[in-house]
Amino acid sequence: MSTADHAAAATEPRSSLSLVLSDGLYAGLIGAFLVAAWFLILDIMAGHPLQTPSMLGTWIIHGPEAVSNTLVDPAMVAAYTAVHLVAFVLVGSIASYLFALSDRQPAAIVGLVFLFAFFEVGFFVFSAVMGGQLIGRLGGWAVGVGNLLAAAGMAGYLWMRHPHLKESLGRIWDR
Repeated sequence: MSTADHAAAATEPRSSLSLVLSDGLYAGLIGAFLVAAWFLILDIMAGHPLQTPSMLGTWIIHGPEAVSNTLVDPAMVAAYTAVHLVAFVLVGSIASYLFALSDRQPAAIVGLVFLFAFFEVGFFVFSAVMGGQLIGRLGGWAVGVGNLLAAAGMAGYLWMRHPHLKESLGRIWDR
């Protein structure tokens, strides 16, 4: 691609399917990494590294009654990590689509607020339906902080990838 082609691409809104999916992949990986790093830090500070992903993997695979606070199972850490990555890439792809749509239709940015609220509330509701013990073990504040870190990292990445969004938001109420 020539310099002129790169310059033209930089001035056009990013909306092709391949760009949306690649941005979604990277945004999802950023979010997944931030949440994983946050809980790894909390686990290390509590003296039991990798206990959170082990507990979550056990909870997903075997149910809430099988969760143990004493044993870290590498297979459960791997299982949860796979689920965690897939979930964040899906969320990142939806967020990427909403960012791309907002380049053309600025009011679509409201969808990002609903996306965040849906997943934040959805996690707490899912935990309550599954017995409610998960939030107690993780700490509601820790989940909230982790989700905010992920949302900020993903939004920051997507904001950089959509330089036209700022000017689009200036026209949000225009007809």
